[in-house]
Amino acid sequence: MTGGLLLELLAGLALFSFGLTETADGVGRLAGGWLRTLVLRLGRTPWGAVALGTLTTVLAGSSSAITVMAVGFTSAGVLTLARTLDVMLGAAIGTTLTVQLVSFDWIRYAPLLLLAGMVLHFAERGRRQPGAARLVLGFGLLFYGMLEMIGAVHGLAGSAAFRRGLAAMAAAPAAAFLAGLAVTALIQNSATVIALAVTFSLHHLLPLDSGLLVVLGANVGSTAAVTYSAFLGGPAAARRAAMAYVFMKAGGAALAVLALPWFARLDLALSPAPGRVLADAHTLFNLLNALLFLPWTGRLAAAVNRLVPDRTQRPVAPLLDPRYLDDPREALERARREVERMARLIGQDILPPWLGYLHQPAEGTARALHQAEADVDLLHHAVAVFLIAMAHRRAGLAESERLEQIRLLYLANHLEHLADGLLKAAATRAKLAQRGFWSPDVDRGMGEIAEDIRRQYGRFLEALTTRDPGVAAALVQALPGILRKETEVRLYILTRLAEQEGVPAIGTVLELSDDLAVIGQRLATLGRVLLGIY
Repeated sequence: MTGGLLLELLAGLALFSFGLTETADGVGRLAGGWLRTLVLRLGRTPWGAVALGTLTTVLAGSSSAITVMAVGFTSAGVLTLARTLDVMLGAAIGTTLTVQLVSFDWIRYAPLLLLAGMVLHFAERGRRQPGAARLVLGFGLLFYGMLEMIGAVHGLAGSAAFRRGLAAMAAAPAAAFLAGLAVTALIQNSATVIALAVTFSLHHLLPLDSGLLVVLGANVGSTAAVTYSAFLGGPAAARRAAMAYVFMKAGGAALAVLALPWFARLDLALSPAPGRVLADAHTLFNLLNALLFLPWTGRLAAAVNRLVPDRTQRPVAPLLDPRYLDDPREALERARREVERMARLIGQDILPPWLGYLHQPAEGTARALHQAEADVDLLHHAVAVFLIAMAHRRAGLAESERLEQIRLLYLANHLEHLADGLLKAAATRAKLAQRGFWSPDVDRGMGEIAEDIRRQYGRFLEALTTRDPGVAAALVQALPGILRKETEVRLYILTRLAEQEGVPAIGTVLELSDDLAVIGQRLATLGRVLLGIY
């Protein structure tokens, strides 16, 4: 009899855990792109990052997935470590919603949700990425698993051996805490462990203090997923985030254990009902923990940065992880951000020193330009390989995804050629310096064209990041003006040089003028690519 009930309890746990997985997958299919957009919009301020973590975890149904995702963004340089810790604090708050849901009477609607999920499943047949059916089915399985656990525990309540086991755990507070920690670390889901504790509490099988210790232990155990991903081959940024997260969870839990009588009284004041008290404790702990550590995440980040120095070489394109190749939307988003980084690299590390080099060549500047151009080449290669690999892995790309893939390939290719063109112009300028020729007239004329190039590149960056077709169109329309100015400057320089005798560098001056004209044409081509004209 007891064996059958234990099997029923385990089956309920399995259904509950599978329901969480299906819910997270359904939300990811419905709102994957939107969740990624939230990272960039909300992850700039502490409270925005907390809201980001809370909201994305509520939608995804798993704080472990969100914390691992946040660590990935830290490793890629999208989020600072301090903001990542804020996201983690928010994710811990968001994950309490699942336990709150199952602690209400809504679980009795599990059969209706399962039926609705099946209807949606048949309705979504043929769609490329069905998500609503998996979301509704996930909630149905989650609630049904909770019903199974409640039924099994109701039967186990009559077992003397089962009661003795729980009584032994209640008599040893450390055992309750360690049980919550160990089981959560093993299955990497605190909601399942706390839901089981809620089930025991409903049948008065688990004293309040022991239940609270299980909840606190489960919260510490929830750091296992991010710790596994960080220390099993993860970069230094991931290890820093994991260390800080464990410190915040363990530190908050230690304080709660020390203040357990007061924590229990505060929890009971919220709701004394057996089915609600542990769910409320889970929410209360994570809210208080966020309020405790939020003012200190910046200093905590600085401390772990000192403890875990970065001794490994940073990958060329950290966002282009092959694991995402089977998800075209995620893969394209990551490739787009790396292309934007490639464009910023040219705008920050090549264009400013290049402008200075045209006026006054220097060996140190030339070395810096060559190093930056090499970085652009490596990034271009990584983006191209990633996008081509995505096409090979996923033959059935949607038309919009295929067009975006082509657009990104063209952008990366033309950006790499633009960097080459800038270095070609610098090399031509170096030849003029070697011949000892450079006049104020040439400097002024070439400087005007170079300044136009700088302005147009700023316009390109704006069009690339804002996706504003009007700005891209203006970039294309500016080309005739650049070419006209290049012609005027060329004629002016030739006229002035013709007045001088014995100028051996006229051909090289014209070569530099041609180089600048080619750069202007490349910028116009980039504008056309942004407009979808290949």
